[in-house]
Amino acid sequence: LVYVATSCLILPLFLSLANSPTIFIILAQHPLATAKVVVLGLGWGLGVLCFGLSLNRIGISITNAVVSGLAIIIGSAGPLAVGSIHLSRDELLPLIVGLVFTLLGIISCCCASVLRDRLRGQRDTTGRQSSAFWMVFAVLSGGLASLLNLAFVAAKPLISAGKMTGVG
Repeated sequence: LVYVATSCLILPLFLSLANSPTIFIILAQHPLATAKVVVLGLGWGLGVLCFGLSLNRIGISITNAVVSGLAIIIGSAGPLAVGSIHLSRDELLPLIVGLVFTLLGIISCCCASVLRDRLRGQRDTTGRQSSAFWMVFAVLSGGLASLLNLAFVAAKPLISAGKMTGVG
């Protein structure tokens, strides 16, 4: 709790005020952008929380494989889905093949973790939920991790306004 309060609230607030005494004026002038950044930032924070829970319950290897794999898939397919980049068929085919293999790798890791716990009888001996339950948190973490980049995009009006006041 001390770490979260310091790193996510106190330190950013202090640094923002130290670098831009007019930060609250800028935020008030752009309520929609401010709200988007706050919501996206909270979503990213929830993803970080899910990542920590996944690490604790299903382990470093499985969690990192799932989260990193989803970040690759979302980071590669996302720009295509929203139309910010266009690829020719010759460029698109290898990308799709790579993403399919990445997805198959994620599924394999998830299945291996669940099978490992079933073979160990982990739920029966520890009373904790199985890997399948905690895998949902790893998947959520992978999906929510991309919200930080969206927050940076949503913050463009705030960044521009800050630059106009001499910040940055």
